[in-house]
Amino acid sequence: MFGKLRAGHWLAILAVLGIIWWFSGRVSPSAQKRTFLEEIMRVDTALVKRFTIVPSARRGYPELRFERTAEGWWLHMGKDSALVDEAPVNAILASAQVMKPVRMAGALSLVKDRYDLGDSTRDRLVIDAGAQRYELFVGRSTTGDEPFTVVNPPGDENAYAIAGTLGELTDRTFGGWLPKYLVKGDPMRWNR
Repeated sequence: MFGKLRAGHWLAILAVLGIIWWFSGRVSPSAQKRTFLEEIMRVDTALVKRFTIVPSARRGYPELRFERTAEGWWLHMGKDSALVDEAPVNAILASAQVMKPVRMAGALSLVKDRYDLGDSTRDRLVIDAGAQRYELFVGRSTTGDEPFTVVNPPGDENAYAIAGTLGELTDRTFGGWLPKYLVKGDPMRWNR
C-alpha cells in the first residue's frame, strides 16, 4: 500500500502532521500554562518620590525608606537618616522603569529556596509613583558575564529572572548606601 506513494504524497503527509503538531502546541491547556509575563512592571520614574526596601525577615533589619528631595535622595532607617549615593538608587529606578523577564526561573513553589524567595528570605521592594504603588519580591542575584536577579510579583505563581543585580542592591544595609569619597592629590600638600 505504501509502496505506491510518491515523494509528493510523503511531503504532504509530513506537512499535515507538522501542522497538527504545531496547532496542538498552541491551543492545549498545558501550552497555555507555559506562557509568562512579557513585562513585570513599567514605572514612570519621573513620578517616583519615594520607595521602600523591606529586608528579609531572617536579616532582622528595619525597612529602608528612600525619599527624593531637592538635595537628592535621603535614606531613613529607624531614627537614622542620611543623604545617599545616587548611583545605586538610579540603578534600582532604571531596573524598574521597564522590567522585562529574561527567562522564567520556574514555579515559585519549586525555586523559592534556591533563589531566596521564601517568606523569610525574600526582600520586598515597594515603589510609589504618583498615585500608583508597585510591589515586587526580590530574591538572589547571580554573578557572571550577564548577571540576573530572580524576582516574583506578589500573587504570581512563577519566579522570573531579570537582567541586572537588583538583588545585590536590595541586600545593602544602611552603610552600603552612603557615598564613598575618594581623595585625590598629593599627600604632602594636604592640610588639616
